[in-house]
Amino acid sequence: MFYNELEIVSRFHHENIIPYIGYCDEGGKQILIYEHAINGSLRDHLQDPDKLRCIPWEQRLKICLGAARGLRCLHSGLWDENKFAVHRHVRSEYILLDENMEAKISEFGLSIFVPRNKPQVSDYNICGVKDIPGTKPFIQKNNIRELPDSDIIDDFKASMDPIYKQSYIVNTEVDVYSFGCVMFEILSGLNTVSQRTRINSGKPDLIRLVHHHYGDNEMDKLVDPNIRDQIDGRSLRTFAETAYRCLSYNIKERPSMNRIIKKIEEALYFQNHKATISTTAIPSHQYQKLEDLFIPLKEINLATCEFSKTSQIGDGGFGVVYKGRLSEHWKNHEVAIKRLDKTGQQGKTEFRNELELISRFHHQNIIPFVGYCDEGGILRPESDVYSFGVVMFEMLSGMLAWYRRKIGDVKPRPLINLVRRYFDYGKELLIDPQIKDQIDNSSFQTFIETAYQCISFNSKERPTMEMIADKIEEALDFQVSRS
Repeated sequence: MFYNELEIVSRFHHENIIPYIGYCDEGGKQILIYEHAINGSLRDHLQDPDKLRCIPWEQRLKICLGAARGLRCLHSGLWDENKFAVHRHVRSEYILLDENMEAKISEFGLSIFVPRNKPQVSDYNICGVKDIPGTKPFIQKNNIRELPDSDIIDDFKASMDPIYKQSYIVNTEVDVYSFGCVMFEILSGLNTVSQRTRINSGKPDLIRLVHHHYGDNEMDKLVDPNIRDQIDGRSLRTFAETAYRCLSYNIKERPSMNRIIKKIEEALYFQNHKATISTTAIPSHQYQKLEDLFIPLKEINLATCEFSKTSQIGDGGFGVVYKGRLSEHWKNHEVAIKRLDKTGQQGKTEFRNELELISRFHHQNIIPFVGYCDEGGILRPESDVYSFGVVMFEMLSGMLAWYRRKIGDVKPRPLINLVRRYFDYGKELLIDPQIKDQIDNSSFQTFIETAYQCISFNSKERPTMEMIADKIEEALDFQVSRS
């Protein structure tokens, strides 16, 4: 673990990673020397009521943001195009705070490098899961590392990704789960470990409360009383929903650190501008369940006169749009109702996923979402992901989708036909010659693989727009680091 940590820390130089100064390996002593964090750890502040009440919500968001940026540095692999790092031990006690209360990620003894061409690896040396020699975690007291007792090991397991514990697979989502636990600690002022109740499920008490209150639409009950009167409703909703996604048992639903950072920045923006942002659609401290937006088919039939031609105001490739007025129950809203094409390839899961996205946005430049209906067998929404994938290939190739182009000996073909022909063997031929000498290889691979997933014939394999945004930002990071 000493040499593992030494290899990790010697590679990273980031404002949110504790600065590494040097090491000593002589006389039978193995010593790592770091910069001293004068304000101790986040865990210290969570456990001390006097310290905790001195950290307002805005400051907590900034601490969380700094820690997320440190983890993004590990996950990005910008320091090495062939691999990235997973921390594996993200806990509030290893988030240190400097004189300005800026977060610094520390403790890399359990960190691991993962090859970029194999974004998840199996590792049976999971700390505290089995009594495998040499795999129990260290604890640090007065700058001296010691092996922990069994209770500390149990506490360590409390904030560990349950998928990791069962599969032994190391990937960045392992850190995302643990960071979600830290986010809820920051929100609640509770400590995942010290609040643990030994129940049959084995979950830490705080996380059990999270699942309970989130399911009952009562996330405001988890807010630390010290900040309850300070916190803006939009800020709370954005932060809590992001943290909850981190805890998903489906790792594909967990956000990347890049997306987490964007959401925390959004929560911070809402908090800093709470006096000027309209919250008409979402009352403070109140969550709007998707089920609350359901509009019965009977209501829609009345509004559109059974989808009559006289109500029709638009007709496009994705379906027909009708004009109608809802009943008094929906405040007599005059609405546009899009009836999606029944021949689409998406099912109920994709329909729900899209609804989850559009129901969250409340912005003066985004058309307000009123409700939905999925009765009567209404409807399946077409996703924009395929079309956006086509746009991505247009950007990459400098070629319009309908334009026919000749590559090699084949006859001229439209862009997407060329993509499917050359993606496996010869994808470099798809790059616009004007940018071929500029483009970074890692940036190119990330971008083109994402675009190709978008145009998959199997709609279930297509990524969400959030995933696409993450990957494009990752491609941009690679490109910027090159220059």
